[in-house]
Amino acid sequence: MQGTERYRSTGSQYDVHAGMYLLTNAFWDGEVTIDSATDVQGLCLDISPAILAEVMATHMQPAAPFPQHDYYNFLTSASFFEHCYTARHNATGHWLQQTAQRVTANDFTDPLFAANYFYELAAIVLADQQQIYGHLQTLNSVKESTRKDLLRRLL
Repeated sequence: MQGTERYRSTGSQYDVHAGMYLLTNAFWDGEVTIDSATDVQGLCLDISPAILAEVMATHMQPAAPFPQHDYYNFLTSASFFEHCYTARHNATGHWLQQTAQRVTANDFTDPLFAANYFYELAAIVLADQQQIYGHLQTLNSVKESTRKDLLRRLL
């Protein structure tokens, strides 16, 4: 939302500035450092794996190009592609920017954090991440970490 948050995890560092977001899952083991002379504001949301599974079940497509079970495992395991995205480049980022604007404006008259909020966010994240999953599957590499590094360079 404003300022810079620095996230570190095993061998990776992400500087998250205003207009960016870091997407990880429960398997990401990291820490955040805020070292700034000015105020830093950020937003952290956690979508439970149960909500992801429920939303995914409502969107399952038998003719989908990638097996849905493998995709769910990708989302909820250590295989997930953690990455720092520019918010304006995808639907998840747009949704998060709208959320940040509501939080900044103290607009709590809208049922912002009602249960359906996280279901809608999960659907958007699933759609965005399905593209990422597809890109990862097309990269030829023996090691998963190499595929992730290659994709980070391409994004």
